[in-house]
Amino acid sequence: MADANFEVVILSAVKRREPDFDFQTEHEAGLADFEDREVLASASHSERVSLTHDVRTMAQLFASFIEEQNGATPGLKARERQGETI
Repeated sequence: MADANFEVVILSAVKRREPDFDFQTEHEAGLADFEDREVLASASHSERVSLTHDVRTMAQLFASFIEEQNGATPGLKARERQGETI
């Protein structure tokens, strides 16, 4: 599941290149106004990996989330936006 700040150009390119690739945005899932922890929980419940550019906060949040879930979650892919530094 791609979070609200994930680059649309990446999502569009993936859909164009791999039309059968099953992913969903926060908006499509009806989670656009939800807190990050709720989005992680929804993605985990739906057995989806979470995609984000929010490396600073999501990495720490995900670490505590997987502790609470005893490691039972599909995962998080965090990638800085091009040109952005931590």
